[in-house]
Amino acid sequence: FGVLIAVPSVIGFLLVDTPANSPPLTVGAVSLPTFSIVIAMTLLTAPLGVKLAHAMDPKPLKRVFAVFLILVALNMLRKSLGY
Repeated sequence: FGVLIAVPSVIGFLLVDTPANSPPLTVGAVSLPTFSIVIAMTLLTAPLGVKLAHAMDPKPLKRVFAVFLILVALNMLRKSLGY
């Protein structure tokens, strides 16, 4: 499901005008070296994260994730209110 969101987003960022002060090897709003590093690290670490998540007890994992989501929501609220 994430691919359905990610691919059109990347295509959109590739099609925008490249800013004048952007680093070399930038296409649109995408830095190709950075994009390559993120993709490589994702491919290397995603299987490790899956193994770790399956090895853990799901109840504390769900609680930690819930706390993380609450913190993200509070941070978004703080930023939207200008603090």
